[in-house]
Amino acid sequence: MGGPFIAEDDIGGTSIGRLSVSAMNSSAESVDAMIVLDGPLNGLPGGAPIVDTPTCVSTALRSIKVETESEDGVAPLSGADFRGRPMSIETSLLEAGIEVTRRGRPDRIPANPRGWDIAALHRLMQDFAQELCAPRALDADH
Repeated sequence: MGGPFIAEDDIGGTSIGRLSVSAMNSSAESVDAMIVLDGPLNGLPGGAPIVDTPTCVSTALRSIKVETESEDGVAPLSGADFRGRPMSIETSLLEAGIEVTRRGRPDRIPANPRGWDIAALHRLMQDFAQELCAPRALDADH
């Protein structure tokens, strides 16, 4: 299994490559993968096989935590029927490769008849969120 593809490095260089994938010892969790690039890319050799044995550790590519709040007078989010099957935030994101874990408790926020601007929404998230986010590291210039 596999075939040709175009690879691009972080500085804009491109190369055509070929990918070969084969089952390893009839395992569903591991495969043998080999990439051969026609030309070099930033840090990768051209013409030499690059071999790896990736192992499946999850059906999702990423996982996120979601906390939802609802405005007074607005019904909380609920599932919906989509093309004859139930759909929710969790199922739609999982189909896109993102596993969702619910965090915090769903609070009711006060209604704002004038609507919300970005700054007000940010303050609401800070005021109502129970699940803390890890702070981002700032570089020395900030």
